[in-house]
Amino acid sequence: MDGIEIDVGAEAGELVREAVRKRIRAHVDAAVERAFQSEITKNIQDQITTLADDLVIEQLALTVAAPEQDQQAPANVAPAHSAPPQLVFESLSEFVSDKLAPTYRREVTEGMSRRWCPEWWRHAEANSRLESLWRAWEHLRLNPSTGMSVWWRDHADHHMDKLFDPDGPFKACSVRDGHKRPGQPGHIEPLPVTAEPAGMFVALPQTVGVG
Repeated sequence: MDGIEIDVGAEAGELVREAVRKRIRAHVDAAVERAFQSEITKNIQDQITTLADDLVIEQLALTVAAPEQDQQAPANVAPAHSAPPQLVFESLSEFVSDKLAPTYRREVTEGMSRRWCPEWWRHAEANSRLESLWRAWEHLRLNPSTGMSVWWRDHADHHMDKLFDPDGPFKACSVRDGHKRPGQPGHIEPLPVTAEPAGMFVALPQTVGVG
């Protein structure tokens, strides 16, 4: 063309340089993308590893604690090392005066159908039976369902009937006349006992096992 000069060599060189730049840019972009993806993947792997470690540690802690929990006593059973429950009544006398006498009321002043000694503590049998009632009451009161029913049926009624019996340990005593002392008419003497032949009974060990 007239008046137009074209430097073919320069144009060709520029085209080549642009193609090279695009090629290099493509490689660079690919490299950057790979590096970025690799970093993301590494971060995710690190997070997964940390989470897995936490789960393993938690599971190990539960596994170690499980045997200890299995050995624990049920909720309704007191541990063996726990202190025994405190007594409501501090003595047999307090139990009889404050609990039994006001609760187990019977007519013992008039008539002969029941006998009672105001000085009940002078009778060995009465002491033993009444202490049995006290100990049973202290134990069974801890059972909130049938404890008291069992105490009345199996303990209170049984022992009190024996004590009230006109032919029982209070036979010679009365509320009106009081306790019959040894030597007084009607006093009940201990059962007669004759000593056994020597060597008939073998002495038992002094230590008694707790069952």
